[in-house]
Amino acid sequence: INAEYGENKEFMSIEKEFEESWEAADINKDGVLNREEAKTLYNLAKQMFSHLAFPDFDTCFKLCDVNGDGQVTKKEFVGALLKAFDPESAKKFFKFVGENRVFPK
Repeated sequence: INAEYGENKEFMSIEKEFEESWEAADINKDGVLNREEAKTLYNLAKQMFSHLAFPDFDTCFKLCDVNGDGQVTKKEFVGALLKAFDPESAKKFFKFVGENRVFPK
């Protein structure tokens, strides 16, 4: 992953934004995203990037759930998204999420 992004401030910022998105989506604060919580993020991304062809939710969830336990840890989520999003698309997603206050505090 670092080979694609490099060790720079932009990479660190995007990684931090992914972590914060994961934390906001972890509604019950149990340290993992269940399918319902993950689906909220999926629907947001699909809405934001409607011009792109998205795999179905189950496929995306399986890609994020690296160990196959039915839950997505922050590490799994961040790793999967760093592979999937280019930096510019990631910035647009975070701006959209921030402007639309999609997660309760």
